[in-house]
Amino acid sequence: MGRMYPLLPVERQNLTCDSAVIELAKADQFCKHIHEVNDVSCGEVVASTAAAAIPVVGMGVVAAKADSLAAYEEARAAMKSASVRRAYLTVAYADLGCGRPPPSHCPLLCDVAVPWQALKSGFWCRSKCVGLSRGERRVHGSILSGEAEAK
Repeated sequence: MGRMYPLLPVERQNLTCDSAVIELAKADQFCKHIHEVNDVSCGEVVASTAAAAIPVVGMGVVAAKADSLAAYEEARAAMKSASVRRAYLTVAYADLGCGRPPPSHCPLLCDVAVPWQALKSGFWCRSKCVGLSRGERRVHGSILSGEAEAK
């Protein structure tokens, strides 16, 4: 599905309100595309995880469910990359004094420390946030607080 990269310092230096709107629209279009092409439901992810965890289940079932889980993880990773970029752009937009950023199709980032909490917060499981690992929270900590302030 591809990945988006966080806002690079050189991009940030050259960012204007007009270019920020364009970049925000690109991130939103990426998120919208992922939602449109991803055909894995939250229920399939739960079933995939359960099938992989239960050793009695036949190998054919586990293999089929593993495909669903892999597709979900690919979509989740792509969406996370877009959400991180969108959060950086949202903070930059506010810092430039451009006003309120346009509404987003990308899920928010949530400060989730425990991996199974991140699964419960998955954006296809009725929640609107993407969990970050401890390392990601360290790297992107400035946007976790800044994103909330910009909204």
